[in-house]
Amino acid sequence: MKKMGKKSLFCGVLATALLVSGMAYAAPAIKLMVDGKEVKSDAQAQIINGRVFVPARALAESLGGEVQWDQKDKIVKVKSNASQQNGAITSKDAYVIEDQKALISLPSEWKDKIKVEKKTNEVTFQYVPKNKAVKPEFFFSVLIINKTVWDKDEYADTGLFTVLGMQDGKVYALQTPSEAPYLEKPESPEFKESVDMLNHLRQSIQFMFIK
Repeated sequence: MKKMGKKSLFCGVLATALLVSGMAYAAPAIKLMVDGKEVKSDAQAQIINGRVFVPARALAESLGGEVQWDQKDKIVKVKSNASQQNGAITSKDAYVIEDQKALISLPSEWKDKIKVEKKTNEVTFQYVPKNKAVKPEFFFSVLIINKTVWDKDEYADTGLFTVLGMQDGKVYALQTPSEAPYLEKPESPEFKESVDMLNHLRQSIQFMFIK
């Protein structure tokens, strides 16, 4: 396997950064470049609401990585030299949204702290406390909504949803709770941990189309 240099690693990190300043706008075709060479992909990189979305498989493979589908756990695993050579890159688990068309990456240390439930056009994530005597609470969800319905019902105007991306006439939107979990017990460890996780989620969520 080809060893990656610093330029490759920098490009990978830069291209997958999903939170940058700016407003949504129409832009010309975006070229995905690695070490000065254009990466070809069936899916087009996009900038939506200040977030950069890139095709995960094309980027990973161009950096010498490998994309694997774990049928048992229903997650996509992306392995690359970058994760092995540079300890600054945090390991993440990727959860597939809507039949392997998209994925959302979360810190791997959250694996035992969340429960995933898939419904039609919705994937819900619940926060699971370490204390089993405390019931799980709604953490966040990813909704898949037809673009015409999204516009007609004015979802964007509610302030409750964040657009993650758009593909095939569908809007992928993040919904977080209207109030913090365990708000009635602000001194509890569950309240503190869930709020910290929500803040991390809002600041560094990673969402990608893989088809």
